[in-house]
Amino acid sequence: MSYGLAVLAAAAEENVQTIAWLREHASSGTAELYLATIARALEEIVELPFAWPAWEADPEIRVRHLNRISVSVIYRVRDRAVEIIAFAHQRREPGYWLDRIK
Repeated sequence: MSYGLAVLAAAAEENVQTIAWLREHASSGTAELYLATIARALEEIVELPFAWPAWEADPEIRVRHLNRISVSVIYRVRDRAVEIIAFAHQRREPGYWLDRIK
């Protein structure tokens, strides 16, 4: 079964902001590593959306941890699409994205 990809507007915006922040405050190399890691993770999630663990509080929500860049991709599978809810930094504002799943 093939899945499409949908990214919530808020998740897309936080991704853009992260890339801009990395380019300004870290380096273009760090930003490129972030971009490549996110792109690879999205490909893997679309290919095998049920391979990563469900979130204990809501089994519809799944989490793909990207420890190399300290980001977790929060997503759910709806119909035949993977819906990206957040690109959440693993150590900042836990649960800030919860209002996106209601």
